[in-house]
Amino acid sequence: MMKIFLILVALFAISFACAQTTYYVDDDGVCGGNIPCSTTIAGGLASAVSGDTVYVYDGSYTENPTVNAGINLSGESNTGTVVSGTITIYANTVVNNLKITGSGKGINVPAGNYDNQVISNNLLVQNIGNAIETGSDSGTNMRVSNNLISDNAGSGFRASFDPGTIYFEHNTIVNNSDGVVIGRRSNFWLTDNIIAFNRNYAFANSGGHNQVCNFYNNHSLIYANREGLLRPNSSTRYSVFYDVEGGVYSQPRFVDSYNGDYRIDCGSPAASAATDGTNIGVYQGCVNTGNYYGPFYVAKTGDDSTGDGSPSTPYLTIQRGIDQALYFDEVIVKPGTYTENPVVDQTVALTGAGNSDSIVSGTITMSHDTNLTGFKVTGNGQGLYFTGDRQFVEDCRIESNTGAGIATASDAGTHAVISRTLIANNGGHAVDFSFDVSDDIYFTHVTIVGNSGNVFDIIRRISIKLTDSIVANNGGYLIGGSLDYRPPGALPFEIIVNNSLIYEDPIKADSRIEYIEVEGVINDSDPLFLVGSVDYELQASSPAQQAASDGTDMGWIESLSDQGGDDIPEMSQTIVLIIALVVIMSMAFMKKR
Repeated sequence: MMKIFLILVALFAISFACAQTTYYVDDDGVCGGNIPCSTTIAGGLASAVSGDTVYVYDGSYTENPTVNAGINLSGESNTGTVVSGTITIYANTVVNNLKITGSGKGINVPAGNYDNQVISNNLLVQNIGNAIETGSDSGTNMRVSNNLISDNAGSGFRASFDPGTIYFEHNTIVNNSDGVVIGRRSNFWLTDNIIAFNRNYAFANSGGHNQVCNFYNNHSLIYANREGLLRPNSSTRYSVFYDVEGGVYSQPRFVDSYNGDYRIDCGSPAASAATDGTNIGVYQGCVNTGNYYGPFYVAKTGDDSTGDGSPSTPYLTIQRGIDQALYFDEVIVKPGTYTENPVVDQTVALTGAGNSDSIVSGTITMSHDTNLTGFKVTGNGQGLYFTGDRQFVEDCRIESNTGAGIATASDAGTHAVISRTLIANNGGHAVDFSFDVSDDIYFTHVTIVGNSGNVFDIIRRISIKLTDSIVANNGGYLIGGSLDYRPPGALPFEIIVNNSLIYEDPIKADSRIEYIEVEGVINDSDPLFLVGSVDYELQASSPAQQAASDGTDMGWIESLSDQGGDDIPEMSQTIVLIIALVVIMSMAFMKKR
C-alpha cells in the first residue's frame, strides 16, 4: 500500500513539474480576469520558463522584451497587440500574432547557435532597422510563416554567418531595403511567398567569405525588386537561385500598396496559386477591387480625377500616370503636346507614340533605372535631367530647349545609354555633366547637331563612349568644360569614338583629355544632311551612309535612300507628284482630242 502511495506521489510531482503555465499581459492590467497578470511583456516573461506561454492582450507595449529558450510569446491579434521595440528570442521559441513596429530591429536572434525558432502570423512593419535579424551561427531550422514583412528601412530578413537551413512559407515581403540577406553557407527554402517592390534585391549574400548560399523557390511570386532578383556574385559574394517549380514573376496586384494594403485582388496571379491551392502570400481570400493595374495610359482626352489609366479612361497628365505606376510598370503617352515637367522618380518605362507625336514642352527628370522611348522634348530649360543612374533613352528628339539638351545632377548619369536619338539646336550644351560620373556613358546612333555650347561639357572624371554617331556644327568643343578636378588614379576625361563622324567640333586643347579613336572614325567631313530635312537625314553621297559598325547609317535615323526613296525633300516630292499628275492628265486630254 505504501509503495502504491509513493508511486502516486511521484507521478503527481512529475506532472506538476511538467505542467505548462500561461502568464497573461494586459497594458490595462485586466487580463480578462486571468492571473497571473502583468502590465508589461517583460513582466509576464520574468517568471516564465521553457514550455510556458506568455499571452498578450491587445494594447500598446513600448519595450524590448527577451524571450528565453522554449517560451511561447503570443498576442491576441496581430493588428491590436502592438510592440514598439525589439523582441530578442533564443532557441525553441515561438513569436506569434503580434504587430512589431517602430524599432531598430523587429525580432533579433543573438549570435551563438540559437535555433529552431518559429515566427508566425505577425506584422513586422515600419521598423527603422531589419525586420528579422539573426547573429552569427543562429537561426538553423527557423520557420518564418504567414507574416507580413513590409515597409521596413532595413531588410525583411538578414542573417549573419552560417545560419544553416531556414524556411519561409506564406509570407508577404514588400517595400523593404532588400528582401532577404544571408551572410554565408545557408539553404533558404521559399514556399508560397510574395517578394516584391523591395528597394534593392530580392535576395542577397552579404558575407565576406566564399561559401555558397542557396535560394530555393517553390511557388513564390517575385516581382519588381528594384536592383533585381539576386545580387551578382563577386569574389566574396556567392549565391545561387534555384526555381524549383511554380515560380510566378508578374505584378502581384495588391489592393492598395500605396497605403500599405497588401491583400490581393481576385485577379492577382497569386490567387489560388500556392502549393496547397490557397493564395501565395500571407493573405487568404481576395478583394474584387475593380482597380486597373496597368500599363497606364495618358491622353489629351483624359482626366486625372476620373480616369484610372486604362485605355478607355486615361489620365490627362504624364505625372499622374507616373505617380500611379509601381516599379517596372509602363506609362504609355498618346499623341499630343503635354506642357509639364514630369519627374520619373522610380523604375518606370515612359513610352510615347513617336518622337514627333508625343511632345513634352518642359523638362523630364529621370532617376534610377528609368526608360524613355518615343518622345520629342522641347521648351524652356533643360530637355532631360538625370538625377540617378542607369537611364535609357531611345528613339527621342531632344531639341530647341533654351538650356542643355541633357543635364545631370552631381554624380548622376552612371551607365546611362542614349541611342537612336537626336540632340539638336538646344540653347546650351548638348550634354552637361556635373561632377563625378564614375563610369561609362554610352551614346549609340545619336545625331548631335546645332547646339550652342559644347557637345559634352564636363567638370571632372568621366568616360564617354560614342558609337555610330554624327556630331556636327555645334558651338563649342567636342569635349570641354572647366575640367577642374582629377585626383591621381581617378578616371580620366576620356572620350572613346567608334565608327562616328565628327565635323567642325574640335576636341578641346587640354592635355588631360584622352581622345581615343577605335575604328571607322570620319573626321572633318561634311555629313551632307538632306537639304530641307528637319530630321537630319543623309544625302546618298554622305560619307556617313552605311558606315556604322552594324552596316547602317551613322546617326539617329536611316536616310530616305536606305528606305527605298530618294534624296528629294518631302515638299519637292510633292511638287514632282503634282507635275507628273498634270502631265498624265494633259496626255489623256490630248488623246481624247
